[in-house]
Amino acid sequence: MSREDQRRTVRVQREELIKELIATYSKAFDRLPSLDLSERTLAKLAQLIINSREAAIQVLEEEIEAPLNYIFSQFLIMRGRGKHTKSSINGR
Repeated sequence: MSREDQRRTVRVQREELIKELIATYSKAFDRLPSLDLSERTLAKLAQLIINSREAAIQVLEEEIEAPLNYIFSQFLIMRGRGKHTKSSINGR
């Protein structure tokens, strides 16, 4: 797979995750009126949901533009392959 194809795949996956997160947060927000809580507690909970949603999505939106080498190196590290040089990331 070419670098551009890899970037495109990563971007598409992140965009899909953003859509899924928006749907999840929307469902959580829509459930609020059915909860037997005071208005003050509902307002606090609503604000927590909004803040959490913004933080989660912001990170993903920023990372869509991240360089592929960094993303791939983090993937390798997460898989337990330890420290990698740029050449090992590029398959050399």
